[in-house]
Amino acid sequence: MDDQGRRLLVIGGGAAGMSAAMAARRLQTNREIVVLERGSHVSFVLCGLPYFVSGIVKNLDSLIVYTPEYFRAERNIDVRTGHEVKRIDAQSATVEFVDVATREKGVISYDKLVITAGAQPIVPSIRGLALPGVFALRSLEGGAAIKDFLARRPVRRAAIIGAGYIGLEMAESLKTAGARVTMIEASDSVLPGSEPEIAALIEEEVRRQGVELLKQQLALSIESNAAATVDRVTTDSGDVEADMVLIAAGARPDTAIARETGIGVGETGGIVTDEMMRTNIPDIYAAGDCAEARHLLTGRPIFLPLGTTANKQGRVAGENACGGHAVFPGILGSLAFRLFDIEVARTGLSRPGAGGGLRANQRRRPLPFALAVLPRRPDAHRQAGRRQAQRPAPRRPDGRQWHGGEAHRRRRRGAAREDGGVRPRAPRPGLRAPSWDGMGGHSARRPGATAASGCRRLGASATPGIPAHQTTTFRGKLAV
Repeated sequence: MDDQGRRLLVIGGGAAGMSAAMAARRLQTNREIVVLERGSHVSFVLCGLPYFVSGIVKNLDSLIVYTPEYFRAERNIDVRTGHEVKRIDAQSATVEFVDVATREKGVISYDKLVITAGAQPIVPSIRGLALPGVFALRSLEGGAAIKDFLARRPVRRAAIIGAGYIGLEMAESLKTAGARVTMIEASDSVLPGSEPEIAALIEEEVRRQGVELLKQQLALSIESNAAATVDRVTTDSGDVEADMVLIAAGARPDTAIARETGIGVGETGGIVTDEMMRTNIPDIYAAGDCAEARHLLTGRPIFLPLGTTANKQGRVAGENACGGHAVFPGILGSLAFRLFDIEVARTGLSRPGAGGGLRANQRRRPLPFALAVLPRRPDAHRQAGRRQAQRPAPRRPDGRQWHGGEAHRRRRRGAAREDGGVRPRAPRPGLRAPSWDGMGGHSARRPGATAASGCRRLGASATPGIPAHQTTTFRGKLAV
């Protein structure tokens, strides 16, 4: 097929965007491919930011897998950083953008468009968000700002609003940096949606490490002192003293421009696509954190912003935008991360997530597992696990969550693998395990860069800077 003179335009240079561009380039070597990225970096490791803040990762460049210069010179992909998209005109097949530095406006046409706008942090509508010392963590710039703040001003007390996996990882990072950490969670559990037994063990570890955990408390405002810096967080149950505040209340799909264009947005807030990542508008695809995914157990749409899912969706969108017929079947919601002296993993459905859709004790074959281990504690033999029920449909795993020494017995067992030819991998920040390769062959990696979870498949530590002897290898294949 003659692809000269045709332009594939990608909005967003994160995991999904660059996977889409690379998949397209592998299929069509001469096609013009342009990537518009609002920030200064592409192809970076977001899940490594807590380890940069704590000092395990020594410099920010270690989290950059590929640079824009690499894509331009080695892959013939026109990556334009500092370009913010303002509007999509589907009728004329054009995109309006603005140069962030010069404020110069421009218009670019496309034949096929892939939207990978990512997600935005959920920021509560409270007073004090503009105070110095209030941060969110969704970009390299955000991680650098936190690191710089900690270097310029000793932080004795840090408050984290939210107790999801990013909040938990940052609790460890800030504790390592010398701060006394308080976590404020509106729900009745850390890692909302997890099994109560597993959540209880996570809470036990958090408190054992000296982190104060306040559950079922709603942050109302962030108050300043006489120096106009952060002094405390006011909740509906009292005040929490703090020198800095991290907003870790989750993320929502960035779909503002898609909505304005008339692109369908689903009940989860993400862009609706079919299994080929096509939207309701011809020639427009969507992938990554701005798009929905289908849960393989329930068949319902789900929003779960993870790098592995973004990589695979991006690859499918890029191939199909160039005439391919790739399919993204869905996800199981696999996740694994390290927290202090434990490792936590999950896959499938928890009891809160299953709701009334699954009936207990209905299954037809052995089921996959998710697990967590305590590799550096005397009581590593302790374990807890939960296996959730499943509809009586063959070849579909239920949900499992594991914590404790049972992992040592189970880690060589395989878990279910999805259909569609997309190799499953759970994101594993802080764990020594292979990661899904979203960018290409090993020989293409930029010299000196450290690959990490969601970016390349490696046998070394998945998070830069963490020695192999401090981690545990996950041998089982956790389907994502």
